[in-house]
Amino acid sequence: MALQRFDVTSSLNTTPSQPQDSACEIDDINYENQSKRLALAAIRQAYTLADRAVAEERGRLIFLDTPLLMDRGMVPPANRAGDEGYKTAYATTLSAIQSFWSRHRERLFPWNATGPVIIGLASERFGAIVQSAQQDLRLREGRSELLSTEEIDRDQLAALDGLQDAILGIGERRFVHGILGSFTRTAAFRMNVHAPRMEPGSVVELGVIGLHFRAGQTTEPRLMQLVGDAPAWTRAAIDEVVGITMALTAVGGARSAPLPVQLAERELNALEHFLEHYGRSVAGEIKRRDLDIRPGRKRSTRAASRISGTICRPPLWSR
Repeated sequence: MALQRFDVTSSLNTTPSQPQDSACEIDDINYENQSKRLALAAIRQAYTLADRAVAEERGRLIFLDTPLLMDRGMVPPANRAGDEGYKTAYATTLSAIQSFWSRHRERLFPWNATGPVIIGLASERFGAIVQSAQQDLRLREGRSELLSTEEIDRDQLAALDGLQDAILGIGERRFVHGILGSFTRTAAFRMNVHAPRMEPGSVVELGVIGLHFRAGQTTEPRLMQLVGDAPAWTRAAIDEVVGITMALTAVGGARSAPLPVQLAERELNALEHFLEHYGRSVAGEIKRRDLDIRPGRKRSTRAASRISGTICRPPLWSR
């Protein structure tokens, strides 16, 4: 599995690229829980690259094209045997996330006003904002998911009385596309209140903010994740971070992503031909019995010396 980091500096309408970085992992993987193990590896490698970016003090915004935390659906069952690889992958990823925030938190925004911002670009997850929209924001319980720094227009809110069934009836995707125009965002909501069973718990306690934004009419809404809470995260600070992200995501169509993410993804495309050739070579070695992939069997030296992996969308950053 390989992930690429691509640094970009924007100044005076120019975007010169900076030195790049990458992470690669070589391992065997069972078919069972394959997608979850690859997702764990992506998060772990994203934090590895983010760790080096923070240490080098080169980035203002650090984009991870993965969720910042793991949901409870990724926790391996404790009483099921025979999947030690997945349990190990989960434990390693959990440790990587905990270690990153423990060591770097005081250097990051909003704890450090001049520090870099860690941004997670997760999957769509439209249900989160739809559920928040169903809350009665006139009540304390209904406002618990929204950041206190977000302003509420009570006149507009009153106009929504009695429309809950209509909101539920149009579907999540149509609802989000309907409320988000070009260069707009939703109100920021507390994901640790909406979905409190995320991991690791030590990072969830710091606060996890989620919001959807849309950069342009031809782009798709994206879910952004931030760590922290109000009052440290002010409305102005969120607007600035989202505004820069929108400016970097103005092109790309339905699969749009911030410019550094798109550039890094293009760099990884060069691996496709190599991996295709490698796959044919491994299949040939297995057929000739030069390579035995059964558990407990020794791999051939020739095959073990090669690099294998699955290309994923990379976590990238921009300054």
